[in-house]
Amino acid sequence: MKLINCNLSDAKLLLKIHRESASKGYLRSASPNHSLKTFKLWLRYKLFISKSKIFIGKIKNYKFGYTRFDYIYKKNYEVSIGILSKNYNQGLGTKLLELSIKKFTKIYKPKKIVCLIIKTNKRSEQCFKKNNFKLIKFNKRKHKTHNKMNLQKDNYFEYFERNKLNKMK
Repeated sequence: MKLINCNLSDAKLLLKIHRESASKGYLRSASPNHSLKTFKLWLRYKLFISKSKIFIGKIKNYKFGYTRFDYIYKKNYEVSIGILSKNYNQGLGTKLLELSIKKFTKIYKPKKIVCLIIKTNKRSEQCFKKNNFKLIKFNKRKHKTHNKMNLQKDNYFEYFERNKLNKMK
């Protein structure tokens, strides 16, 4: 598996993943009915205007998923992941997230990486836990997110590097 930088030609893949995830209830409030034109405008904004970074997971010539790091503030980022549903339960999401975090932290040196996961999305929760994300009780004053937090529906996780975890024990 390798990571490549996302570009506008990946819009169809990302839209397909988005539609599958939205239809399964894995996204907070997103509609699965975006047109490709609208989605390309969103992707163009993410790639060229916002402080987001998107990696595409690829095995040989097969692209199967993405990770996206959205800037929050002061070198803090929120990460999200999506893979094609036909690739669920193969460990690809876990490996994609692991490689993406390694590459992202090496390049951007973030202070903190967080994620929001819908409480019913246990597959995603396991993927993040395997990559050293810890469930944290959300505090509006202390914690910041890129996306709006829904305390009834979402769980808040923070990433802890392996070497920092060992020091905490």
